[in-house]
Amino acid sequence: MESGLLKLSVSKITHILIIVISIVSSGVLTIFSLNKSFFASQDTLKLALLACAITTPVWAFNSLLIAILKNRLFYTSEIHLMFAGFFGAIATLTVFYLPAILAALHYIHSVKNFALATAVFEISIVFWLVLTKKLVTVERKRMHDNLHK
Repeated sequence: MESGLLKLSVSKITHILIIVISIVSSGVLTIFSLNKSFFASQDTLKLALLACAITTPVWAFNSLLIAILKNRLFYTSEIHLMFAGFFGAIATLTVFYLPAILAALHYIHSVKNFALATAVFEISIVFWLVLTKKLVTVERKRMHDNLHK
């Protein structure tokens, strides 16, 4: 009997690992940046679960947004789902790591400011994704019009 894990390719395993690492590491870094004493007092399992609880909604939102904007939401292909999940993970890393760097440099001093910085970076990514979608759509239309003149 063949295991389901053996059917996964190296590429799929790599994508899954990147997604899991981005979710857990972003949350752990956020917890550490905001409350070092809480971070030190908790065991690994609790930190990992809390980290996932913090960052999974952001990753899911980013992945869904990328799937919608790249017209891959209704495709059932694993490639399309992995694409959305992978780039959702990259966006999630950006959203959480930049405020953590600012906190480490002592530009952010409170949870409220950290949340505000995270929201600003998330909104920036959303605007960037929407803008690139719009620019690509306009460019494709222009190229289509030029071909059919």
